[in-house]
Amino acid sequence: MTGSLIIITLATCAYSIPITKAQRYRRNIFTDATLKQNRWILFFFLYGVLIMLFVVLCILWTVRKRRQSQASVNNESPENDTTNNSPSDNQQEDITMETISQFKETEPLLNTQQENEECPSYLLSGPINERIDYLKFDESREIKRSNIKCFKPIGSGHFGAVHIGLLKRSNSTWEEGKTIPVAIKRPIHHYNKENLQLTYEELKLMCAIGKHPNVICLIGGVVNGLQKQAETWIVSEYVDCGDLLKFLQKSRENFENKLMKSNNGYMVPTRRLYLSREELKNRKATLSTFDLLSFAYQIANGMDYLAKIRLVHRDLALRNILINKNKTIRIADLGLARKNNKGYYRVQHKETHLPYYYSSPESWDTQKFNEKSDVWSFGVCLYEIFSLGEEPYKDVVNDIQNNRNDLMDYLKAGNHLSKPEFCHPEVYKLMELCFNLDVDVRPDFSLCLEYFAEHLSTAAKPLFEEIEHNLQLEAEEQRKLSKWVEDDADEE
Repeated sequence: MTGSLIIITLATCAYSIPITKAQRYRRNIFTDATLKQNRWILFFFLYGVLIMLFVVLCILWTVRKRRQSQASVNNESPENDTTNNSPSDNQQEDITMETISQFKETEPLLNTQQENEECPSYLLSGPINERIDYLKFDESREIKRSNIKCFKPIGSGHFGAVHIGLLKRSNSTWEEGKTIPVAIKRPIHHYNKENLQLTYEELKLMCAIGKHPNVICLIGGVVNGLQKQAETWIVSEYVDCGDLLKFLQKSRENFENKLMKSNNGYMVPTRRLYLSREELKNRKATLSTFDLLSFAYQIANGMDYLAKIRLVHRDLALRNILINKNKTIRIADLGLARKNNKGYYRVQHKETHLPYYYSSPESWDTQKFNEKSDVWSFGVCLYEIFSLGEEPYKDVVNDIQNNRNDLMDYLKAGNHLSKPEFCHPEVYKLMELCFNLDVDVRPDFSLCLEYFAEHLSTAAKPLFEEIEHNLQLEAEEQRKLSKWVEDDADEE
């Protein structure tokens, strides 16, 4: 018995020793591999968490900036505050005097040498644009920088940004004084000579064109002695509903088509020929075909005025047409009055709305602009109006680019924009005349105005009468705005 126990004990010891070492060896290998694997898992897990945190932070930051921007515009919008518009505590000026004081006066930034010279006689009979170097800024329109509050931008153009602002009188305070909402256009780059010069030239041009209810009204300008400071601002009336292009695009769901095709192929009103007074009251809440005719008439009206004072716009497009709450439009953005370098107009991609789509073939080739080239652009505006803001040449641009042809070659071949959906056939005939390659056949704005006045008075006479009445009221409001600065200067 004792011998058996000894044998079993020895056998157990002999067997247990190698098994323990093998198990320990395997356990060490397994533990090391597991640790390494766990470390990689932990590394990728932490790395993924950091990436997710970074993405979440970026999204939160973007949302926060958008909300701040929207809140800033909402807080700063003075559209409902025209009598006692004291800035709130949340409003902070986008432009400060510290920005201006950083400029070192090394040399004049504005070229005003020719203003003191006599304009050559051969330029006197030409467009105002061509003699802009000889025009002078009306110093009675100068506004003190301290009388303006300039807030966040609401839009930008080729070389300038437009801001909402408030204007007060010199003899009043911001807390107690009466203020009016204004639009302020200033250079995107304060110390860029070209941007400053272009803004200053546009300011002089607006001083020279006078007032018209369908043209943006200049209130004054900030020039600070012309050559002493790196700031030139154009202060104009604030038009509350933005540009006409976006207005039409946003109103598509509320659009009422008052025209339909009849058996003879022409379009006639779907209801009676004339609008009632009650329909006129309800018209402001909706958009109808008659409104489109009104917009066309008003643009022709404003452009006819500019043509008669020999001003060439050169960038007529719905994005440069502003509209207010009573559906009166203003032709704005005269910034291309001097910028006619061919490369400047070149479109970079098909979605960019630049003058390339609005330029007549002859002006694109020669870089010479006149009333007839503006009429071509007016034809493109009519397409935008009666298509409710569709992009011009949308149906053909892809084919043109795929075939590596130029849009101008397409137009020179006699092609032009097709009839938009809500366009009367007779109106489209006028559009086709606007696109005629023979400039002598192309109508002038006087003829366009006469046509739309007759067409609109036939389709909706009460509406035409209302438009004429509103234009008289708008003209009176513009005179009041101009007197704001003039009276302020007299008081000083």
